[in-house]
Amino acid sequence: MRVSVDGFLDNRLQIAQPQRGWRAGLEAVLLASAIAARPREKVCEFGAGSGAAALCLAWRMGAWMGAGAQLVGVEKNAALVQLARANAARNQLQDRVAFRALDIAARSFLADLGGMRFGHVFFNPPYYAPEKVRASPNRARRAAQLRAPAGLGLWVRRAASILRAQGCLTLIHRADALGEVLAHLAPAFGATKVLPVQPRAQEPAHRVLVQAQLGRRAPLALLPPLVLENARGEVSRPARAILRGGRGLAL
Repeated sequence: MRVSVDGFLDNRLQIAQPQRGWRAGLEAVLLASAIAARPREKVCEFGAGSGAAALCLAWRMGAWMGAGAQLVGVEKNAALVQLARANAARNQLQDRVAFRALDIAARSFLADLGGMRFGHVFFNPPYYAPEKVRASPNRARRAAQLRAPAGLGLWVRRAASILRAQGCLTLIHRADALGEVLAHLAPAFGATKVLPVQPRAQEPAHRVLVQAQLGRRAPLALLPPLVLENARGEVSRPARAILRGGRGLAL
């Protein structure tokens, strides 16, 4: 596997990822910024890939995570798991994050995870149904891009099965898929907050960050948007604080 080493959080983190295939970027950093875990609270990422989002979160959470890995990254591609572990070591975060080769679609997933319960689950799921997009000729990118038949619903159900009572699920998705996201959350989750992400102030949102709590019932909250660029095409001050400074994004 050929890799490139890319800087995240203004080069505070160096992440190796495949040159071909699905590559982490802005969305991974945004997703990690939205997790407000408390000290010693366990956190799990589904579809961790080469570890970019989990490592951004581990860097921001800092040493207060406590002894032992409080953050678990789950990824079914064993080669990416090895890459994620190497990335953790490269950034001296191996004591904070454990990456495991597990398939959330497997019947044995819960047993393989060892019955762990988490305060937070987060993910950046495959976005597209096969019939809705021209698939990439690259096998790795295609596998990350296209949804499995069970789709988003399986990811949400798996998250509900390992969260503690009133634990948080956080995900990032296409803005035009918000209706589908909310429909899958509705049976088990509530107190849902939606943050639109706009490329520029005059443009429609292209992504949404969504956070909901297991077993909570409260009205949906549509938050003011995060605008990534100002009118001059420069990274906006709020986006810069997150993408370069590693600041948390309060939902």
